[in-house]
Amino acid sequence: MMNLNQTPQAQIQLLPRNSRLDVAYETIDELHTAISEGNLDNLDGFASRLELMNWLRDVIYTAQETIDELESTQPTTGNILRVASTNDKLIVLEKAD
Repeated sequence: MMNLNQTPQAQIQLLPRNSRLDVAYETIDELHTAISEGNLDNLDGFASRLELMNWLRDVIYTAQETIDELESTQPTTGNILRVASTNDKLIVLEKAD
């Protein structure tokens, strides 16, 4: 598996997308449906609404951090230009890749 930071770390064995990530999504989607329909029975396992909300915020934070990490390690593509001259009247750009 590719290591995004290129440093030795324990590898995480992920099952195919349709296994673990889909189950997580379906669970949150079912929770959303139950709450939007006024069925709060799915709050079992949480001491309070606040605990559930904090858990959901943690999930969102972790997902957003994962997206940010993926985007920051994504190789740039396309034509990139860099400033080759900073003359006040003319800025010369050259292809950087």
